[in-house]
Amino acid sequence: MLCLELVLLGALLLGGDSAEAPQEHILFHIIQISSFANQSWTQHQGSGWLGDVQTHGWESESGTIIFLHTWSKGNFSDEELIDLELLFRVYFIGLTRETQEYASQLHFGCKFSPLH
Repeated sequence: MLCLELVLLGALLLGGDSAEAPQEHILFHIIQISSFANQSWTQHQGSGWLGDVQTHGWESESGTIIFLHTWSKGNFSDEELIDLELLFRVYFIGLTRETQEYASQLHFGCKFSPLH
């Protein structure tokens, strides 16, 4: 996942040469929230942040990246974005499968007794 973050950061920040401008380190973060309500319902939410500015979101239903600013697309071509969305979909499918498989190995039980 770190490699993907670095690729995204590089694509977003590539631009004209500014050799005279001081180089400032701006971090790109991806935040992921996955909810597993039961065996049949899963939702994944994600957001991309460039410093303190949210630049991207993830539409769980359609499996697409949401660009929150006109410049959020960076230097990605449409084909590269399709490939990136496919990569995220495959990742989320695998994560869901692995999590459900692990959860099925756990056995939780509660004994209920009537209150007297």
